[in-house]
Amino acid sequence: TIQADLKNYIALNNGAFPLNGDYTTALDKPYHLSQNQVTEMHDQTNNASIVLLHKGKDVNISFQSSYQNNYRYYGNTLDADFSEYEIIGIFNNYGKSYNNVKAFTNELKFQSSNQKNKKLAWTTGVYHFINSSPTKQATVFGKDAGFIGVPDKNFSIISYNHSNINGIAGYAHGTYQFNKKLSFQAGVRFDQEQRSLTVKSEYEKTPYPPFLILNDTTAKKNFSAFSPKLGLNYVIGDQQFIYLTYSRGFRSGGLSNISSDPSQLPLSAFLPEFSSMFELGLKGMNKEKTIQYALAVFYNHVNNIQTPFLVLPDAFTITKNAGILRSKGLEWEISAKPIRGLTLQYNAGFTNAIYDRYSTVINGMQMQLDKNKQIFTPNTTQFFNGTYQKKLGKNECWANLQYQFTGKQYFDVTNVIEQKAYGLIHAQIGIKISNINVYLWAKNITDKKYFSYGYDFGAVHLGNPRTVGIGISYKIL
Repeated sequence: TIQADLKNYIALNNGAFPLNGDYTTALDKPYHLSQNQVTEMHDQTNNASIVLLHKGKDVNISFQSSYQNNYRYYGNTLDADFSEYEIIGIFNNYGKSYNNVKAFTNELKFQSSNQKNKKLAWTTGVYHFINSSPTKQATVFGKDAGFIGVPDKNFSIISYNHSNINGIAGYAHGTYQFNKKLSFQAGVRFDQEQRSLTVKSEYEKTPYPPFLILNDTTAKKNFSAFSPKLGLNYVIGDQQFIYLTYSRGFRSGGLSNISSDPSQLPLSAFLPEFSSMFELGLKGMNKEKTIQYALAVFYNHVNNIQTPFLVLPDAFTITKNAGILRSKGLEWEISAKPIRGLTLQYNAGFTNAIYDRYSTVINGMQMQLDKNKQIFTPNTTQFFNGTYQKKLGKNECWANLQYQFTGKQYFDVTNVIEQKAYGLIHAQIGIKISNINVYLWAKNITDKKYFSYGYDFGAVHLGNPRTVGIGISYKIL
């Protein structure tokens, strides 16, 4: 079997990075921005892939190859000070030679065929990827740059960062069925990755040509990891089973970009992240298959956890290691069909994730952040969904109600920028006539004000207000 796929995505965003400079202003004047340099963000992604599949009597073989490139840039200078003054902006429209990320992947996989009464099922393969990311970006200091203590104005610091990654991984996984009730899983993965980063920096003040601050400088790092996985499944009834798993996770290390901030040293290496994850769970359903449920408890221990920081004013993300993180929690899912046409679903998770040991430098000060909460990790997330469907002659009507609850979370490692718990209500009602769907939808019905995300330097983004709309879709096949 041969399968080929081509995709193209083109987007034009006339409101890139609609941020408020601080959370107090965001709440006092919701959905009001102070930006005097507004431009559009162009975003184009191309995907091409091919899959070759051979099904044999004992072994299935597949090969998948894919190519992706993403070209993203701002049409003109983008406001980076979130004020009505011309202090700082970002410019990166330097043509397709820059800010055009290319990735190429290949995977060859061998898998045992699905045969009855076969005790061992296995999968093994090799995965390879190449990534090239050349960026060129100017931090533009405008006529009001003196407001932040910069002694010069109307100049730019141009940063070049060209990252190359070459990685390969081999993996194997097997499940052995001892009997009708007990099965054992074991797997292993070995990763090898080579990374290089070339940086350069220039000063530019028109009409004069730019001059070098730092010439091309390259650093290289290699990373490798051995990641095992073990698991047990035990059937305790006709429609339910319990499981226990252990897995070791790996996230590669890397090198930090150059920016206009001289205090942020370029080519600084950050370490790979290793985690040990344990999970105990139960899954099942009733005999009538009208109720399905799942329950799990987990514990995760992470060494050298990687934490993102946004470098201003360049809007570059750098990664730092944040010591040890311990995370534990509980998750459950339940869905039910109490009457014909009605489906109810409730999912919930509770997480306690804290930095066990974490020491870092912030604004030139050494800070001990032991026992602080992990960023972007709500202490609970809960979701309720109710859907009712009914036939009306040859047509079908439906109504849907959702409640989404997000617990308290923090957007900075010092746990100062806080989003308290909040809940959102969404709804939809529609009708299907032949191949046409017509529906009315509403999101955030109670118009709740909340931060959808924020950054450690204080800028935040308010979640969307109450939004309503009408949708129409047509199914061809």
